Amino acid sequence: MNARLDLPAIGIKPLRVVIDGRAEDSIEVIDRGLQYGDGLFETLCVRAGQPCQWRRHLERLTAGAGRLGIQPPDPDLLAAETLSLSLYTHLA
Repeated sequence: MNARLDLPAIGIKPLRVVIDGRAEDSIEVIDRGLQYGDGLFETLCVRAGQPCQWRRHLERLTAGAGRLGIQPPDPDLLAAETLSLSLYTHLA
């Protein structure tokens, strides 16, 4: 993830939140993860629109998913979603 991508130019709308692989503007109050705190997430530092230490975060997320018996996300899809979120943050 060293190259910069112009996401709007390739048809990807900047996202705010990704839940179960779906772009969302909000989290439903009936979301199990919100109600019970179960689930898995990573918090990333973003500098100049680019996530820092990407591989380390992906490794931790994949390992955590395995421990919880959760299907790990597709790395390419997660990278695209992360870039979209970082673009939104960078532009906001």
